Amino acid sequence: MVTNFLQKFQLQNNQLVLPKKQLVTYALYALLALALLHHLLFYPAPAPEKAVVVPRVQDDVATVVSSQVDAPEQLPPPPPVGQKGDEVLVNPQAEAEVSAPPPPPCDFSDGEWVPDARPPLYNGTSCGTIKDGQNCMAHGRPDTSYLYWRWHPKGCDLPPFSPDALLRWLRNKHLAFVGDSLARNQAESLMCLLASRSPPELVHRDGEENKRRRWVFRSHNATVSVFWSPFLVNATEKAERAGVRHNNVFLDAFDERWMARVREIDAVVLAVGHWFLIPGVYHDGGVVVACHDCADLNRTETGDWDKSGACPKKRPYRSGEKELGYTETEMRKTVVEAVAQANAGVGAGSGLRFAALDVTTLANLRPDGHPGPYMHKDPFAGAGDRVQNDCVHWCMPGPVDTFNEILLQTILLR
Repeated sequence: MVTNFLQKFQLQNNQLVLPKKQLVTYALYALLALALLHHLLFYPAPAPEKAVVVPRVQDDVATVVSSQVDAPEQLPPPPPVGQKGDEVLVNPQAEAEVSAPPPPPCDFSDGEWVPDARPPLYNGTSCGTIKDGQNCMAHGRPDTSYLYWRWHPKGCDLPPFSPDALLRWLRNKHLAFVGDSLARNQAESLMCLLASRSPPELVHRDGEENKRRRWVFRSHNATVSVFWSPFLVNATEKAERAGVRHNNVFLDAFDERWMARVREIDAVVLAVGHWFLIPGVYHDGGVVVACHDCADLNRTETGDWDKSGACPKKRPYRSGEKELGYTETEMRKTVVEAVAQANAGVGAGSGLRFAALDVTTLANLRPDGHPGPYMHKDPFAGAGDRVQNDCVHWCMPGPVDTFNEILLQTILLR
């Protein structure tokens, strides 16, 4: 399935032409990401001159890139030489250093959380972009230890987030976050981080719960957007009050809410996953091909997932203390493999680049970073036997800011 998709894509007149059916099928089955854990980035490869914006495609659906980032060509320094008569003297040690292969890129996906006394770049009152349910500070969370950890990859270091560096890269560009509420969570984190240096202006807002928004940074002619698209393909979301218990997902149709704007977007961060694990019926060509939590339809189930309940832990797990579950492991494997295939197939020679922001391990180790009961102000005041917990999204500030530290390095180092 993936092979056929990669073989059939083509560029015509600088436009990426993709068979729609193969595209969405590839997206769903080959690039399914776990919302809480996986974010895919698509951005342009460097080119000697400004490139025409082309449609982008990918992950639990598709898309991709254009506007190039120009960088001066970096050449290795010549070995030191000296003259003695007609002889040329070469320093053997310097020659060996020049010929040595470059060090492998930093693997940000594997490491451990270590204490860090540096305060975050923003707080619960300094940034107006925080969704109410993720503002743990304002809702009275008594402990603040979850703010003072940093992710330390094995064998290398992850630099702190630099608003100036991201804004420089974003100048004259449009960065979009597409997916569900976790895509929005990361986008809002990024906006708060950038706002510590340059105030954004909200220029568009549409839909309930801020599902579609667009900001601009006038100082850099830069744009950041959020598109609500929990499946990335066309879908009709369930409505319990109307008696519709299942999401209806159409694998053979794009979600035009964001695909209609793809030509104006330079880089896309896609994040989906959890929505595929709640009641859903999947259609392809008018035929139901799969479903989940649909016993009333007398069809084979696609599996279940862990409903985790409360998340009261007050510090990160240590490395090796908590293993990934089966679902997370399989989804991570699928995404990482699919990104490699996409770069070898679609990306090869097309100017498109794909990268997996693999935050699986670091997110798995941070149960203390969720809002828990502090998704509402003073949650225990007059509470009954059970207080609702949010163990999916992330407090802001919190571990989600690290997702954007890795996003920045992924942009700068590729």
